[in-house]
Amino acid sequence: MLASALAIAAMPSATGADRTRDAGPHRGPHHGLSMRGSLLAIAATAADAERTRDAGPCRGPQHRLSIVSSALVLAAIFALGISNAHAERPLHGSVGAGGSFLTTGSQGDRWRLDVAVDLKPRSRYGFLLAWRAFDEDHRGLVTAGLVFEGAAARPRLVLDLHADIGADLDQPAPLVGGGLRVTLGIKGPLALVYDGCVFLVLDGIDDSRLQLQSTLLVVARW
Repeated sequence: MLASALAIAAMPSATGADRTRDAGPHRGPHHGLSMRGSLLAIAATAADAERTRDAGPCRGPQHRLSIVSSALVLAAIFALGISNAHAERPLHGSVGAGGSFLTTGSQGDRWRLDVAVDLKPRSRYGFLLAWRAFDEDHRGLVTAGLVFEGAAARPRLVLDLHADIGADLDQPAPLVGGGLRVTLGIKGPLALVYDGCVFLVLDGIDDSRLQLQSTLLVVARW
């Protein structure tokens, strides 16, 4: 068990280059090495304790100490991996504008305008604010929602799911809904976003409606 812990602690990180790239102002290339060196020292101490334990079925306090030390080393390696994965992820987001086509619930012209901004603060979860399906004759929908990054192959492709609440500014009435956002990188910070959405406007039995829309945005992202 100690050999496994030493092997795991000594292995080079496959994402070391990414950590160096994304490190903040207080993280240098030796940060991960110093942490791993500390873990190796703890593991070496535990190994010495294990080598000096009494052989045979009668095992004393030193054997129990070696087991506890091994568990602590493995837990520290696991916790370090989680913290590094969190620290490696930068801030992601985008802001953009475009057009939308309303399949149902248009109440007039089907071609509208949309603007949206999303932010993921160092996590796969984030926030999405949007002004949807408006034009000179319609005030549209205002929505706020939560975003979850389902999959990503950055910088080229990101798939997000979002759940929203908001209001219809024309009726006015509350709404709930959600959709799927597909972000396709073009060059540098420039990208295209396709957002397929469904919204249920809640305005009693007679005036409630289901609005399906497909939106294409040109966004600047970070």
